[in-house]
Amino acid sequence: SLELPLNPVDAAKIIVEGNLKKWDLGVVNGRYFAIMCGFGFDAVATEETNLKLKRFLGRYAYILAGIQCLSGYKPTRMTVALDGKPTPYRPIFVDVANAPFYGGKYKLTPDAKMDDGILDVFIFDSPSLARLIYLVLRVILNLPLNLPEISITKARTVEITAPGRVPYQIDGDTYGEQPAKIRIEPQAIKIVSPK
Repeated sequence: SLELPLNPVDAAKIIVEGNLKKWDLGVVNGRYFAIMCGFGFDAVATEETNLKLKRFLGRYAYILAGIQCLSGYKPTRMTVALDGKPTPYRPIFVDVANAPFYGGKYKLTPDAKMDDGILDVFIFDSPSLARLIYLVLRVILNLPLNLPEISITKARTVEITAPGRVPYQIDGDTYGEQPAKIRIEPQAIKIVSPK
């Protein structure tokens, strides 16, 4: 979050007097992302999110779509290669993050930084939808995510492949399907922020 004030005069002061920072951007198949790129369940829920409802309910429209997708979702086998080292998984979802935030204020990758030149890869490797519900509750309640099904790893490049259809979303918008090649572009944009 940039933590900019909503008052235009105060925001203008920050533009003039604030700190200039350089932030990284993630790149998936040639498309930039600021926060994260998600594969699997969260991308399916994003696909199913009603756009009219999204304008009215904001992030809660994603939650409704996620609830609707729970009963029919089947995790798909994926190979996730971190810095060229492939590992097979059957995850509910994989999140490749440039920032700690997920869905606005929630944190899946609390140690992710937008200026460290590296991606944080969150893998929820469980076929159990009951465990997904448990994870969501822990995220909402801001509890530690030290579950055996979770791995969080740092990488400069990530490649995701699967034998079946695995959609992905970028910063909350549906974008495509795997195969996906993801990399970090260090110091890609300049941001003015409060001192």
